[in-house]
Amino acid sequence: MDAQTCLKKLEYVGVLAFATVDKNCPQRCIEPGTPYRIQQNHCLHCGNCFTVCPIKAVEKRG
Repeated sequence: MDAQTCLKKLEYVGVLAFATVDKNCPQRCIEPGTPYRIQQNHCLHCGNCFTVCPIKAVEKRG
């Protein structure tokens, strides 16, 4: 697989992961971007995003 194909697949997986996490966020405080970010001022710190992210991209801090 060439690098371009690999990047496209990673981008696709990232979009699917975002959709999964965002629909499970009660505050809808995840904003797309590179990288995706959690708007901390709206976050309830419920942990749903951490639990449901299929690619384990959410990191707990503190």
